[in-house]
Amino acid sequence: HRDLHSFPTRRSSDLEKLGPDGYRALILQRQEIRTKHAALAPVVDALIAPASPGPAPKIMQDQPGKPVDRPTGNSVFNVPSSVLGAPVVNLPLTAVGGLPMGIQILGQPPTDARCAAYAGWMLKTLTPAVA
Repeated sequence: HRDLHSFPTRRSSDLEKLGPDGYRALILQRQEIRTKHAALAPVVDALIAPASPGPAPKIMQDQPGKPVDRPTGNSVFNVPSSVLGAPVVNLPLTAVGGLPMGIQILGQPPTDARCAAYAGWMLKTLTPAVA
């Protein structure tokens, strides 16, 4: 839902500048988003979405004596489950250019076991897509 993509992700220093009224507004916005997500429960068992905006980042070879930056990618697709307080399971079912790109199953709180069961079924049933 578009509300999830507009929900701000902030560092603690930004939150201090937000103030009590701004913080309360974010809490109300989060509750509105959770209410909309809960309304899907009667008609949608789970949502399936990419786990990231692209494949895993390519990491260059380690060089002795030099620290290696091991980026984990963009966390933008973690925001929805965090905002919703919903279970999510990431699955290694896709790859792009030889690099893994997962998909995720997002459930309703508190359907963790059901979400995990869907993930188990998908891993046993689906053939990974590699591009």
